[in-house]
Amino acid sequence: MRLLNATSLKLEEFFDDTLPPYAILSHRWQDDEVSFQDMQTCSALQRAGYAKLKLCCDQAVKDGLGYAWGKLILIPTSVKVRQQLAFERLGSHIPAPRLSPYNWLFTMLIRWPVDTCCIDKSSSAELTESINSMYRWYQGAAACYAYLFDVQNDRASFSMSAWFTRGWTLQELIAPARVKFYSSTWDNLGTKADLKDEISSITGIDIEVLGGADPASFCVAKRMSWASQRTTTRAEDRAYSLLGIFDVNMPMLYGEGEKAFLRLQDEIMKHSDDNSLFAWSSTNENDRGLLAKSPSDFSDCSNFIRVSGLKVNRSPYFITNMGLKIEFPMIGWAMNTYLAALDCEIEGSPNSRVGIFLKLLDEKDQCVRIMFEGKDKRTFDSKLVAQSTHVEIYVRQRVPGVRPEHQMDVMYGFWLRKLPQTASEEYFSHYIDEVISRNTWNEESRFFEIPVGSSGTAGAVWYKSLRPDTTYSVLKLGFDASFNPVCQLRGSWWGPLTMLSKPGGSVDEKLDPTWISGTTDGHLDPTWISGTTDGHIFRGDRLQGPIPQVATFKNRVTRNNLPESRISIAEEVVGKQRVWVVDIELPAMDTKYLE
Repeated sequence: MRLLNATSLKLEEFFDDTLPPYAILSHRWQDDEVSFQDMQTCSALQRAGYAKLKLCCDQAVKDGLGYAWGKLILIPTSVKVRQQLAFERLGSHIPAPRLSPYNWLFTMLIRWPVDTCCIDKSSSAELTESINSMYRWYQGAAACYAYLFDVQNDRASFSMSAWFTRGWTLQELIAPARVKFYSSTWDNLGTKADLKDEISSITGIDIEVLGGADPASFCVAKRMSWASQRTTTRAEDRAYSLLGIFDVNMPMLYGEGEKAFLRLQDEIMKHSDDNSLFAWSSTNENDRGLLAKSPSDFSDCSNFIRVSGLKVNRSPYFITNMGLKIEFPMIGWAMNTYLAALDCEIEGSPNSRVGIFLKLLDEKDQCVRIMFEGKDKRTFDSKLVAQSTHVEIYVRQRVPGVRPEHQMDVMYGFWLRKLPQTASEEYFSHYIDEVISRNTWNEESRFFEIPVGSSGTAGAVWYKSLRPDTTYSVLKLGFDASFNPVCQLRGSWWGPLTMLSKPGGSVDEKLDPTWISGTTDGHLDPTWISGTTDGHIFRGDRLQGPIPQVATFKNRVTRNNLPESRISIAEEVVGKQRVWVVDIELPAMDTKYLE
């Protein structure tokens, strides 16, 4: 780190463990600032920006920190120029021999291309090193002077100062332990400690941070919110000015535009598993990736905190050539749509966990982030997390255009186009005893539809036999955690003679989705299993879409001479919706159908 010796007026280089105390200047860039070339040609004195340097230097001397030039100098190559500018500026105010050689003012301005006099902007290595060190330099200063050129002595304009709207001044406010504010005429307006309540109201920065709390103790989304209303001249600087806030480093690539903010988020992911990084919002209704476009997308995250209970996201995530690979606890919310649970919640509102909407694409394990019913995230009771399933997905940041036919709405349910109503076979007759569904059942339309916010079983049709022992059989339809259609046929009508009782309780109890996993009532085999278990489970593949998925089975394996029965599941267009259509045929029996 280079500091200018206030006595010899020579630049000297120090390592971190030998740095003397120094002051640092924070200001909003204006027109006619002093440039690197001005410092070499002695024309700096004619610049309008020269006045603030005099005021800053005078204050440094008053604070016992001396003067080493000002904010706008890095390496004037001519000692003669250094001496001429310094002594012409200081005059008789600072007798050089009386200054301690360890009284310094460090004001190494590195925000190229805004403040071009500090570094050689042709050196990308020097630029990168300076920007990556900025937060640490401000943090190590004995004092930081914030010069508010647009604030008068009456203090009424303090909250309206442009200094509070600039991207770079965020870290210049947070990093130093001691910040003193000065008006346009260099009148003392107060310190960060004195004004922290007002500054917090102006900036949205938590009072604890202004009091010295480590920014890392706050979730990523909240820290992003501090920068959401701030602007920079260059789009890249909105990202570069946040490196210190998130304690990450990355090279500078001016010309990359908004890609810089994507790179920043990538670096944050490499060093933190805080997935509140994905808790941003946007009014853009197009499908998106998981990373935000700019800090502005976090404007509504100022009251977000890390979850107070157990974190549920447990696997690392990273960017691959197929997109961001990540595992979320997913709650089925609508057709092909998840509510993914994040490990953050609303401050002061227990059980207000934040979730975002992700939609499956017509590619295996590929998702996009979407808006659902006008919202791209929602809060929910943490108890719902217990109903979630951990699903590993890939999310591309750049989403390819969606073909018009794939924009058609998909019904979250089934159409039972051909459904057995009664069947007779010697002494073995059945009829529909009860239909249980989450929607109102209509015998003519025969739709099972799952409401928004629910998942699992769409409905069940219970058949009753005319046997003296009154056995039951059941047809269940639902979707698994990957939104594949699943059908279960269980009981004496569909297979071996089995004593099956019809459950009681609420609709939710009757439509318990545990059967879908196949852990108790069947198998995960994608074909019918007959004669070996108490029931059959057929699991379709959502990626096959309109291709009919057909399976055959023995209606009663105790009568092997019976012709095979048949079930077909296919995604078809019905009206203006894509719907999973189910057809069941029992050719071995005298069967009456609902169709």
